[in-house]
Amino acid sequence: MDHMLVMAFALVAISTLGAAAEPTRSFPTAEGAGAFSVGGRGGKVLFVTNLNDSGPGSLRAALDARHPRIVVFRVGGIIELKTHLDIRSPYITVAGQTAPGDGICLKNKGLGVTYTHDVVVRHLRIRPGGKQGSQEFDSMGVVNSHNVIFDHCSFSWGNDEVCSLVVSSGTRLERVTVQWCIISEGLDWYDHSMGFAVDSKDGAVTLHHNLFAHNGTRNPRVGGWPGHSIDADVRNNVFYNWRAWCGYGGAPREGTIHINYVGNYLKAGPSTRTAYSRTAFLSGGNTTSIYSRGNRLHRQVDITDNELINVQLHGGRLVANPFPTAPVETDTARLAYRRVLASAGAVLPHRDPVDRRIAHQVEKGTGKIINSHEEVGGWPQYKTVTSDRDIDADRDGMPQDWERIHGLDPERADHGEDPDRDGYTNIEEFLNRTDPHKTPLSRGQHRPLSNSDSGS
Repeated sequence: MDHMLVMAFALVAISTLGAAAEPTRSFPTAEGAGAFSVGGRGGKVLFVTNLNDSGPGSLRAALDARHPRIVVFRVGGIIELKTHLDIRSPYITVAGQTAPGDGICLKNKGLGVTYTHDVVVRHLRIRPGGKQGSQEFDSMGVVNSHNVIFDHCSFSWGNDEVCSLVVSSGTRLERVTVQWCIISEGLDWYDHSMGFAVDSKDGAVTLHHNLFAHNGTRNPRVGGWPGHSIDADVRNNVFYNWRAWCGYGGAPREGTIHINYVGNYLKAGPSTRTAYSRTAFLSGGNTTSIYSRGNRLHRQVDITDNELINVQLHGGRLVANPFPTAPVETDTARLAYRRVLASAGAVLPHRDPVDRRIAHQVEKGTGKIINSHEEVGGWPQYKTVTSDRDIDADRDGMPQDWERIHGLDPERADHGEDPDRDGYTNIEEFLNRTDPHKTPLSRGQHRPLSNSDSGS
């Protein structure tokens, strides 16, 4: 009996150690390949205090810093960029949800994540804009980087793709998640309204619970490199008003491409050509393999009843079993449609007029692919609002009232402490809207879809 008790205690101890050793997510609702990006955890708190393109107190200065950092906004409004923004130094969290007033919007240029790692970006709006003859810019581009997650961001008016994840020779792009974002209105001058390009080499990418609207094609486009492989999990997204192929992947000499295409909701719109209105994804390469399950075409029968309506094969193959990918809590396609329309994009402090218009058009079946941001009124008016410095006298990024309510010291910079030892520092608990004295529940599971899920 004593021996059995010792063994039981040992097993409990081992399981406890195993649980404690599990990595901490970027934030409790982070999922997919990039869910364990460290971001700026444990680093300095840097404040954005003005809307200048550069200089002290600017967003650019915070992004350019060369140490771990959590970027907190003390100002809300539109930042008119003169040149592209780039994150090149690792270990950074950009907390757009801290901006007062109407939040933060980047205008004229885009944001890049380049040759770096461990980047967390939340609740930013990035809308470069342009018209024929303008220089080409993606709203967001990740190049040769790993451990990256974008959450609840709004990307529009890119004039190459709206978003891209790419890799160049001799490097890798891996462990990237884009979740709960809006990717909309890729500009169509030169017939190039493109949504999202993924071009990886031996990496894993997750796109889940995003809204793609008014992009001609590449919703997304998944490609790889000869002699290498990519695993892409495309799950619970909403696709609206594409023109030609909604999404496609693979081409001759592009390497091995594995795609899970699960629980997505597709709704043709005014710009969708009839010949392409019932095709979700085109497979174009002999080394492309796609697992397709539980997708739904708006107001049609369950399109997985006939997989070739869902996925057209110009090379490649459909497979019966999903590829192993980082977990995502999976909804039915119909539930994903409702949740994404309600909650995708930069919703903190609230949606701006552009995102409200996009969501309304998806719901009502209106809108079109545009050539210039000017066709839809351009950038909305944002009130320039600054936070009262007195709300955070110790300058640790957490309001004093919040610290008092949660039993922290409002007179001492204790942002980097972790009273409940759950892996999240105090300032992360504030950003995540969780209790610094209670371990939050994390999300993330591939719930098996039943045969009736996509029609429920």
